[in-house]
Amino acid sequence: MMSSSVVTLDTALDQSGVRVSEQIVEDVLKKFENAGMVAYRFFEWAEKQRHYTHSVKAFHTVIGSLAKTRQYQLMWDVVKVMKSKRMVNVETFCIIMRKYARAQKVEEAVYTFNIMDKYDVPPNLAAFNGLLSALCKSKNVRKAQEIFDSMKDRFVPDSKTYSILLEGWGKDPNLPKAREIFREMVSNGCRPDIVTYGIMVDVLCKAGRVDEALEIVNEMDSTVCKPTPFIYSVLVHTYGIENRIEDAVSTFLEMENNGIEADVDKKK
Repeated sequence: MMSSSVVTLDTALDQSGVRVSEQIVEDVLKKFENAGMVAYRFFEWAEKQRHYTHSVKAFHTVIGSLAKTRQYQLMWDVVKVMKSKRMVNVETFCIIMRKYARAQKVEEAVYTFNIMDKYDVPPNLAAFNGLLSALCKSKNVRKAQEIFDSMKDRFVPDSKTYSILLEGWGKDPNLPKAREIFREMVSNGCRPDIVTYGIMVDVLCKAGRVDEALEIVNEMDSTVCKPTPFIYSVLVHTYGIENRIEDAVSTFLEMENNGIEADVDKKK
C-alpha cells in the first residue's frame, strides 16, 4: 500500500501538467540528488508517463542519489531494471563503487566490482581503475594496493592505474611506497604521462624532496610531454618555502622562456 506522501507527490505531479522529456527528468533528478527518496519517487512517476523512456543518465543520477542516502536495496533494484533494459554499463558500477567507498563500505565496493559479470558487464581496465580510484579517494589506499597486487596480471595497468596509486600513497602520505609505484611503472615499460609526472613532483615536493622532484622533471621526455604550469608552480612554491629564492626565480624564468603561463590563483 502506497504511503500518503507518495500519493500526494504523484497527484501533484499529475496535476502540474508537466510534459516530461529526457532533459527535464535529468535536470529534476540532478536538482534533488541529495534527497534520495524524493528523487526516486519522481523517477518512478516519470517512468509511467506516455512517450517517455529513462535515459542512462537518469538511471545513473537516481542510483547515485539513493546511494547517498544509503537506500542500497532500492539502488540495486534500479540496477536490475537497467539490466532488464540492457542499459547497464561500466560507469554504472563505477558510480556504485565510489558511493560505497565514500561511505567507508570497502567490502561492498569490492563486491560490486566482483559481481559485474552477473549483470552482463565484463569488468575491464576502466572498471579496475574505477575501483582503485574509489578506494584511494576514500583513504583506503592500502586496500587499493592489495587489490592491485592481486589483479595486475588480470588487467594490464596503464598510466592512469599507476597515477591513481601514486596519488593515494602521496596523500597517505607514504613517500617510499610512492617511489616504489613510480619505479614499478617505469620498469614495466609503462610510460608516465603528464598527470603521473605532476603527481610525483607534487608528492616529492610536499615531502621536502624538491631536488629529487627536479630530477624527475629533467627526466621527462620533452617529445611526449613538457612540464606544465602546475609542475613549475609546485617547484617555485617549494623553493620559496625552503627560502631558496635564486632557485625559485630561475625556475620561474625557465617557465617563461618555455612560453608557459604561470599557474596562479586569479580569484581575488
